[in-house]
Amino acid sequence: MLVNKKNILPLNKNIEKKIAVVTFGKDDFISNELNKNGIKNTSLVMTKDASDEEIKRTVKQLKSYDYVIVNIRNTSNYPSKKYGITPNIVSFVEKVSKSNKVILNLFGSPYALDKFSLGKNVNAILIGYEDNQMVANAIGDILLGKMSPKGKLPVS
Repeated sequence: MLVNKKNILPLNKNIEKKIAVVTFGKDDFISNELNKNGIKNTSLVMTKDASDEEIKRTVKQLKSYDYVIVNIRNTSNYPSKKYGITPNIVSFVEKVSKSNKVILNLFGSPYALDKFSLGKNVNAILIGYEDNQMVANAIGDILLGKMSPKGKLPVS
């Protein structure tokens, strides 16, 4: 975990908050894990190349949510491929973080964060470093408070 402003994590199932889980590039595993553990949420799966109109419409729809969890999956480890981060993903995260409390889960290289201008708008950032089921399970456990994030990223 790189950031956890105001101890937004772990999520507490006893607090009534409206939560949306937006996943770029893969399934809605995190949403399903939260639901199984009593944290109700709305799941949206978007493509990495979502249109500007779709991004605008989704950001508007999400304004009524207390928290938006953004999962970025199917990334790349290669700088030449921009770590799999498209301009549309960057645009979405920057727009939604202006009006919502955002928890960003990056399933990929921490260097990919350089593609974003996150500033002070993102409330929590989790870096999974890889995109596999073990990492998805760990991020789910961290969000739920079943596991405490530990370790250091081998980057500066």
